[in-house]
Amino acid sequence: MDAYDFEHFVGDLWERMGWETEVSTAAADKGVDVTAQKATPYEQTLLIQVKRYGPNTTVGSPEVQQYASLRHQYHGVDKVLLVTTNGYSRQAKEIADQLNVKLINGDELVQLVLEHDALDLVVKYLDFVEAVPEEDTSQSAEQSADRPETPSEAGAPSSESDASAPQPTQMGSPPSTRWHKMVMGATIGWVVVFFSVVAIPEALWGLLFLATWVALPAALYLDAREIGDVTDWPKYTWVYVLTSLLWFVAVIPGLIYLWRRRSVPVKDEKYSASGEQASSIDTSQPSTEEQRTEASNESKSYADVEGSASESRSSGTDSDDRDHARVIGYEEERYTCQVKRSPNGEWLVAYGRGTDPDDARVFVYDDTGLRITETIAEPTTASIADSGRTVVIDALDPDEHSSKLLVFEPDGTQLLTHYFNADVADCDVTPDGEYVVVTTYPPDDSAYVFDLGSGDRRTKHELRHEKARQVTIRTEDSGWEIQFSTDTGADPSYAIDLDGEVVWEGTTDHEKTVQEDVGERDDPQRLRETIESLRDAYDAAETEPERNDVAQSLADAHWSMANALEDDDPEAMQDHLEQAKERYFELLPWYEGKSGTAKVLRKQGSHYLERGEEERAAECFRQIKQLEDEYSVQLLTEEDEQHLESLS
Repeated sequence: MDAYDFEHFVGDLWERMGWETEVSTAAADKGVDVTAQKATPYEQTLLIQVKRYGPNTTVGSPEVQQYASLRHQYHGVDKVLLVTTNGYSRQAKEIADQLNVKLINGDELVQLVLEHDALDLVVKYLDFVEAVPEEDTSQSAEQSADRPETPSEAGAPSSESDASAPQPTQMGSPPSTRWHKMVMGATIGWVVVFFSVVAIPEALWGLLFLATWVALPAALYLDAREIGDVTDWPKYTWVYVLTSLLWFVAVIPGLIYLWRRRSVPVKDEKYSASGEQASSIDTSQPSTEEQRTEASNESKSYADVEGSASESRSSGTDSDDRDHARVIGYEEERYTCQVKRSPNGEWLVAYGRGTDPDDARVFVYDDTGLRITETIAEPTTASIADSGRTVVIDALDPDEHSSKLLVFEPDGTQLLTHYFNADVADCDVTPDGEYVVVTTYPPDDSAYVFDLGSGDRRTKHELRHEKARQVTIRTEDSGWEIQFSTDTGADPSYAIDLDGEVVWEGTTDHEKTVQEDVGERDDPQRLRETIESLRDAYDAAETEPERNDVAQSLADAHWSMANALEDDDPEAMQDHLEQAKERYFELLPWYEGKSGTAKVLRKQGSHYLERGEEERAAECFRQIKQLEDEYSVQLLTEEDEQHLESLS
């Protein structure tokens, strides 16, 4: 796709998502490719920069830093967004998290296209892509509605109906064969022969010429005949074979054949993309246990997912299923899902969205097949215990910054529901299914531990490290240990017990040690030097964007100093909180200003409550509420609202 077309494609995609967009002209770009705005549920403005990169080029941290400053150059910008066709370096992801830059990689861009039914935009901007219309099922549906219900349809077991039931079509390339490899080899050989006519001996050239001339049409014919058992393609094998006999153009039918073969629908689901028989979760047969569905009269349906729990255990591989999308068929619909397995590998939970953007589900499997499925508004993450007890996070409406925790028993019984006034970052459940841990994003920025035996919240822990919101529960000699890390697979930053007490904190060599607060970033002397340097830089700044960047760093430094002095010098702590708040106010109405001011006011309010100064504490929480009302954004946490209500 042309780079400028790609900008328009992204603009059109965001319009499909409910935004009003404007694509900048090449001459007046100034670093902003697309400006997106919407008025509901509150006024928001996004600045979007797109990077149409190839498979070997990633977006680096310098580019992220460059575009992060854009939010200070335009009034009322809420977020800067980078969209690329490939991916981002590790440093770029870390910088983006610090600077509130949203990153969307190529896989996530594809998922957005699918979720918002935007394949027509791909067709619009890529003239060599052809849209394939979906089969019209309305007529067959009317016919089935007119005929009487058979016993097998009513739920009675019928081996004949099971055997004759149509099998779902599995999309993907057909199995590779030896003739397929010969087609590839002969096609490459043709290129070698064509361009080396004067570079190799005449006898050898003649031999290679004869080999490719005979091998290519023969391999095309034999491969097409072999895959004909599992596909309906190609219908005109003779066209490929005959045109490949015309030696001067033989490479063209060979390349066309290989390209089209990649995306041929496989009609026999017992074959996987690799050509080997796959061990898949088979639920085409009625389960001995009644499936839990949305309506009691809902008919049983098939559901299939590539790979089973038993396959994972037998293979001995330890892969992170959350990084791989699976396609699940259910009731004539296909869902693109993220998958996670239980620690013992006997259970699997998949959550995702169908082709209808309003249709999302969670599926739970064991070795016998599908156990339960539930409709979820906005599933964002899930976890499953060895017992089959399943934890699902429903983001509800992401624009409202609220989420819901759902816990299901293996039979589909809903065990626990809990609402959060914040976006949830991650969750995990102990292997025995007794405890659940949930982490949230700012402004809440906490970890919640729930006891599923009693159904109560056991503790709430304010996260100690920025961005360390990925949670994993491990068993140690002293009991359960809750570890927090900055990313999936990264070394944990620190750990707490079930009561929220820190049990160790990571050092530079990532060993577990007794908690120490002597890091340089928490050293008051080092922080004083940092604050003095930033003050000089603030006075020397010549432009508003530069001054805003320094103001944010200065506010963060005062915030760190206040935390470092909390136990030793409460009065100095309050002084630094006031200075941090003053700098955060300078950043309004940007995200850093709103969230920074709210966290300072929250800490001040909690401090006044401990000292019994209820009126001053109430004023702090009221100021957070005023910011919330002024900017139509969620800033109060659940605990803030409780304090505000009790102090009113």
